[in-house]
Amino acid sequence: MFKQLYRSAIIRAVTASRVSRCASHPVLCARALHISPVRKNVAPSQTTESPKEQETVKAESDGDKLPTFTAPTGETFTPVMFSDFKSKKYMHNTLVNAIVRAGFTKLTPIQQLALIPMLETKNGLVCRAKTGTGKTLAFAVPTMVNAMAEIPQGEKSVRTLVIAPTRDLALQIIDTYRKINDNLPTSKKLKIGWAIGGLATRFDVRYPPEILVATPGRLEAEMRDSRRFASCFSHLKYRVYDEADRLLDIGFEESLNRLDDEIQEARDPAEGPLRSVLLSATIDDRVTRFAKNHISPNYEFLNTVDPNAADVHEDVHQMLVQCADTTDKYEAAVLYLADVLKSNSKVKIIVFLPTKVATEWFYNYIGEVMESGVAGTVPRFRSYIIHGTKSAAGRSSALRGFQRFDRSILFATDVVGRGIDVKGVTHVIQVSPSTDTSSYVHKVGRTGRNGAKGTAVLFATDVEKPFVRQLKKDIKGEFDEVIKSYELQAERVNLFDKVRVPEDELTRLFSATASFYTMLNAQYKLDVNRLVEEKVKFYRSLLQDGEAKFDASCVKNMGRLDRRLLSQYFRGMGTHGSRRGGSAHGYDRYLAYGGNNRRSGYGNSRGNVSSRGRSFNRDGGYRRSNDYDRQRRFNRDNRDNRDNRDNRDHRDHRDHRDHRDHREGSDGPTDFSF
Repeated sequence: MFKQLYRSAIIRAVTASRVSRCASHPVLCARALHISPVRKNVAPSQTTESPKEQETVKAESDGDKLPTFTAPTGETFTPVMFSDFKSKKYMHNTLVNAIVRAGFTKLTPIQQLALIPMLETKNGLVCRAKTGTGKTLAFAVPTMVNAMAEIPQGEKSVRTLVIAPTRDLALQIIDTYRKINDNLPTSKKLKIGWAIGGLATRFDVRYPPEILVATPGRLEAEMRDSRRFASCFSHLKYRVYDEADRLLDIGFEESLNRLDDEIQEARDPAEGPLRSVLLSATIDDRVTRFAKNHISPNYEFLNTVDPNAADVHEDVHQMLVQCADTTDKYEAAVLYLADVLKSNSKVKIIVFLPTKVATEWFYNYIGEVMESGVAGTVPRFRSYIIHGTKSAAGRSSALRGFQRFDRSILFATDVVGRGIDVKGVTHVIQVSPSTDTSSYVHKVGRTGRNGAKGTAVLFATDVEKPFVRQLKKDIKGEFDEVIKSYELQAERVNLFDKVRVPEDELTRLFSATASFYTMLNAQYKLDVNRLVEEKVKFYRSLLQDGEAKFDASCVKNMGRLDRRLLSQYFRGMGTHGSRRGGSAHGYDRYLAYGGNNRRSGYGNSRGNVSSRGRSFNRDGGYRRSNDYDRQRRFNRDNRDNRDNRDNRDHRDHRDHRDHRDHREGSDGPTDFSF
């Protein structure tokens, strides 16, 4: 049997229980060894075939020829409306009626191409599909058909397992299943469970759900902690990997390998091959290898993406706003937001910001800017916020509110860049570059979904031009509109004159932004000196202090910065020494106190002590000298008591802050009425 096994990776440890099952289950043996099983009727050359070499099915537009299938009744069948499935024996009429009552009437192109192949696949299916094309329903319907099939007496098992990379995507998938399930007769309703990180698991081992939606980490933990939980997969029929490229990007591959071992071990060999479906926006070598290991070496490949089509959907109008600097960028973004709110009675806007701190800041202060009147009279709107540390309940509440109200704004980080399907998003605004160009595409994909029109706006400064250039290289298609920031409004005003930001809050914002742009610099080679200078000027305008300086630790990881820049904008900058590392008493060119040691910056060398540095132990640890501690205390006390701080303290007690404080830390909406 081992001669039939094609090695694709390093052999993992094999438990005794897995070895004992190999004789009766060769596929399980291959999974336990982390190698790909080669069926007897498949030549080795076929196993290494790239999906690109297989037949590609092109998504057709409405005016082109639609795919034709042979229905179980023997007649040719071209699905256009879900009602067309009635009496075709693909699915029960009861399910067809529930789908239509749930609001799904017409099939999208991916549903026309992929729904029937997913029903009929034997060797597994890999489907390339863009986000926002209706792919969730394309796999939800076939899996519900299977789950509703007559179950043998006494069989209690999960019939379908859907694995998603994030909690938000998993919740969206559950919502799609529920919409259909709620319209089924009581006798036909399915149990839908979940095992999702951040949420209490909904799973009764005595009466397992027919459909389970899970994230890898929580599912693996449940499998590991309960053998009864694992035994509930003995009759599993379907397994779906949604957004497989994202699953691998996050680093779930090893977890998925272990889950695959557990599932193959739990399944009854009499069930036959597991039908696995993988959906991904991109198909690269990594996804291909994963598919061969987890789907089948001779899986079927379906490409619903036109190779000549732009990466961004044609229903999305892309606009690039070129800005002079950071101050100009944020002012232009606020003016654009105000104009959209004033011009539309029904508008849903997602504003993407680079970090959690930046998201919270913009969320908190956008109302204050609008309320000041400098952007004109802005009608009432609701604002919500989602970021990585938001609770599951908070995210769900924010999404429900954002979807419910006609005029609303969602401020978010990349966490909602994929997997969030909110009907009616009209605008996506990005006020900073993305960590990679594919993230830009996914964020833009939140609008212009399922045939609706949308607008995507990117605000970029001159310093951020390297990202824009890379974006034009990596994605197909061009910006539909490129304008200068001053074109958004004939007469520009300083929008932040009436905004008062506490210095400690601004320091956190500066530090988080510097860390984010450090990552961008590694990829896009930005002009960090110019970047730091314009960021400081922006934060000075928020402080209303043209001479304000920041703690140098904010930019400690941004590489070698110009000495004059450091001394002009940052506190604690001493005179640089003539030696490579700088003076032991000053602030060196590597942004660390001390002398010659480039790696640490503390002390003259490892094991030596500077007068105001750290004393390193033989094991690599350190202890701080008394002089160092005294200097730190002096700097802190001096900073806390400087005169110009007293002039700003009144801001913390101003009256109009009270109307905003209830929002901070709250998962509920913010209602602005002006």
